[in-house]
Amino acid sequence: MPTLFTPYVCLDGARLGGWLIDLGVVSALCRPQEARLTWTTMELKPAKVAATLVLVGPVNPVMFHPEWFKHNELLKAAEADAAELQVLSPNITMFKNDWLEVDIRPERIQLRTQQEPYFPVLRDLGLGILRCMPRVPIPQLGFNWENYYQFQNSDDYHSLGHKLAPKEPWGNQMVKPGMVSLIMRSERADDWKGVKNFTVRPDLQSATGLEAIVAVNDHVSFDEEKPKTPARAIECIETYWEQSRLDFDEVASYLIRGI
Repeated sequence: MPTLFTPYVCLDGARLGGWLIDLGVVSALCRPQEARLTWTTMELKPAKVAATLVLVGPVNPVMFHPEWFKHNELLKAAEADAAELQVLSPNITMFKNDWLEVDIRPERIQLRTQQEPYFPVLRDLGLGILRCMPRVPIPQLGFNWENYYQFQNSDDYHSLGHKLAPKEPWGNQMVKPGMVSLIMRSERADDWKGVKNFTVRPDLQSATGLEAIVAVNDHVSFDEEKPKTPARAIECIETYWEQSRLDFDEVASYLIRGI
């Protein structure tokens, strides 16, 4: 469990000098003769988050210029005009603005943001794109969520890997073994077809080297239905977007709480 630092706090609200290093939160009575400890669980919150919506289906990447988004009122004029167009070709279109990253290939559309207030905007953008393509079948889609956790010290950081990937089964020949990535698959508990693939890995771009990413690819498939339009994908995004994230956060929180 993450190490947290909190001042000594009396049950009557008074504060004492000094700091206490906790594995939870410890409160003590002010009078030593009545001193006792109470524990509550403190949960490490994500330092940052990301959401990616993936729409699988046949598309023409070169069509998706920022001007197309502006013309169809999917992006504000200022957002489209300020977009940095990285690639525009029949095989790939990529552009980004201050909150959005767009990556489109012949077989799929990928929309991503790392700004939580824009999660609903990303959802609406995906819906808007699909409504502009009423004859394009979307047989699969993915809700991808990422939580980035910043640990306060190396012991807490490494405890995540030690718990998820114990070193003992590997014997004594390993030299400084460490978990690079772990993938755990879950069957679905709802009525949608597909699977959920959870991933835990270090954040190799972290400035502190003490950051881990918990992520999920929440994959939904309509392959058995052989759709001819995006209608089922639209229905899924409209009704399941929020629940998908809530389900992921529940798993991620439980995982981190156990460290």
